[in-house]
Amino acid sequence: MIVGNVIGGNPVTPRTFMLEMEDGSKIAGVLTESDTEITADANDIRQGKTALLDSGLIVGKKVIPAYHTNGGAVAIPNGSTYKIKTLKILDLYDFTKMLAIVCDFNTNLSNSVAARTVVINRNVYAVLSTISLSEVMVNHEEKTIDLGIKNETGKPQILRFITYKEIE
Repeated sequence: MIVGNVIGGNPVTPRTFMLEMEDGSKIAGVLTESDTEITADANDIRQGKTALLDSGLIVGKKVIPAYHTNGGAVAIPNGSTYKIKTLKILDLYDFTKMLAIVCDFNTNLSNSVAARTVVINRNVYAVLSTISLSEVMVNHEEKTIDLGIKNETGKPQILRFITYKEIE
């Protein structure tokens, strides 16, 4: 138990404190409402960040990417625009980079892999072409990704996509 008064500054009880021993070594402490089991270790904490654990002050070792990846497949009926509407969580629709393949629907999703059109970042291209058919648009109001083209093939298409979004 630590008993005493805060000296100087803000009279509110501090949540963290540092005890300096006579030999110059320091012990860090954190005040909590009750006993708390600490389950993290250096590999759970972002590389270069510091934390207080049962073992003391540590520096994180985990390389945690600053982005979220997502992927999926969307069926696009004939006459519909090519849109992805499933990335609303964490605003993932507002992607940093995107790769997508538009495939002809075969007999089921797993064998619908014959590529017709590709998306590289923000441009749509016909397979075997370097000429952009359209530019991918991000609709912030609807939280969707619109490829700027319409399915006019007379049959369903499968839009397979992978996106990543940088997160601060």
